[in-house]
Amino acid sequence: ARVAQVRAGCEPVRVQLSDGGALAWVTARGSNALLAFDTARLATDPSHALQAVVGVGMAPVGVLITGNGRYALTADSARFTAPGERQVVSVIDTAAALAGRKALIGTVPAGAFPREFAYDPVTHQAVLTNFDSGTVETFPAAPGTR
Repeated sequence: ARVAQVRAGCEPVRVQLSDGGALAWVTARGSNALLAFDTARLATDPSHALQAVVGVGMAPVGVLITGNGRYALTADSARFTAPGERQVVSVIDTAAALAGRKALIGTVPAGAFPREFAYDPVTHQAVLTNFDSGTVETFPAAPGTR
């Protein structure tokens, strides 16, 4: 049964939990944003559950939380809005986001339509699939990712 419902930007597509499940990070593809929700408040006080909104690259899809919750990565596809545009992974400082400060640290180039993340705990690499280019790429990610 549904306990609560909150608005999650335009076209929310992926969710990743951090801080032992206390935070839910949601990519909002149509809003070009990453949103953070307090999961306890989703059930008890939904109108105050939204904790942060971070502008990222165009049309984020995948999300990965790294470094024991210190960073978030979004796979910014631009696939539907600007397919010829550069596609990237945005790197976000989650503490800055939750404090209402500038949180976008930078970007990493990606293949065509970066879509989904995984994490290799042995090599501490983020693994990203690029749907339209039919590629997989890896890059360093902070230890402590799940």
